[in-house]
Amino acid sequence: MGLILMAFLLLIVMPIGLGLAFLFQAKKKLVFFMLAIPLLVVLFIVGWWTYEVNHHFVKSTQLGHEKIGDISLYDPVDNKFAEKYGSYRNIDNVFYHVTLEFRKLTIGINNNDKITFISTVDPKMATINNIQVGDSIQTVKETYGKNNYIYRDMGMDDSLHYVDRKEKIHLQFFYHDDIVTQIVLEEM
Repeated sequence: MGLILMAFLLLIVMPIGLGLAFLFQAKKKLVFFMLAIPLLVVLFIVGWWTYEVNHHFVKSTQLGHEKIGDISLYDPVDNKFAEKYGSYRNIDNVFYHVTLEFRKLTIGINNNDKITFISTVDPKMATINNIQVGDSIQTVKETYGKNNYIYRDMGMDDSLHYVDRKEKIHLQFFYHDDIVTQIVLEEM
């Protein structure tokens, strides 16, 4: 029998069954105790999961001067910018006033024409610490440190996250088979 199934039976099913059995014997303290065990287990699991995948619980990493390629957050977007990165198309996005999609680069712009989101799949564009698409996730961890969290979303690549609370910056590395596939820099 699998370990998960055995834990489920011992920590959820059995206490509920015993709790119901004690209910019919009018032993209220035992009923409460038995029914509290599965509730506590579920609360622990939900709490641990929330802790593991939430940027509020990870230590801050200094990202104040971070950039992707030569693009930084809050850089202005003007005609020179569009000329430098080539043709683009405007795409709909509820998070940004304007979203420009270039060939291997996506830029989110706020109401003041400042960049608040940068995403690239271009292996030629590196972070300020010289991490780029195609590098190993281990190299990212060695470069940016251990203050990160991993998010796994079904149907998408896993992602490694770094947060700078003081500067309100979020740096994200998507990866597949431990190789970086996309880099995202955005304001929080």
